[in-house]
Amino acid sequence: MARLRIALLAASFVAVSGCGNLIDQPEHVGRVGVSVTADGTPLIIVVPCRAGVAQVLIHESRTPDMSPDEQNREVGVWTAASPSSEPTELRLASPGPAWTGEPVVGPKGDTAWIVDATFAGEGMTTLVGPSVSADDLRALDDDKVLVDNQGNVEAIPRADLDGDCGR
Repeated sequence: MARLRIALLAASFVAVSGCGNLIDQPEHVGRVGVSVTADGTPLIIVVPCRAGVAQVLIHESRTPDMSPDEQNREVGVWTAASPSSEPTELRLASPGPAWTGEPVVGPKGDTAWIVDATFAGEGMTTLVGPSVSADDLRALDDDKVLVDNQGNVEAIPRADLDGDCGR
């Protein structure tokens, strides 16, 4: 009887431990980061794994004086002239012909910017980017990129910015 219990317990353990493999892991669809040019101008870099990047959106972070139902202020929306499946850069001070949208300089004072990107089609799949402040950008070298790492902002070498597509 004891052997039967041990066998059932072992079989249950194997079955339960394998259940995690039945759950689909989230698909990595790309990454969005914030860097600066040599003169310190904010630069958004989007690295998609497949579908083309359609838009970059920036909102201000929440402030203590905002009511719970108040929306974050929109800083800007930039739409790609032609969605690209290749790594894409958006120079915020001068978007250029590849993007439609108004130029902006960067966050000021204690305000932080929340940066996101969306893909063309696919139900507007969103890439969550980092939340960055003026201090973050001033401290950033142009060979580094700020990215969101599970809710935390992390500076990584620009050469390491990929879409996490291999995972």
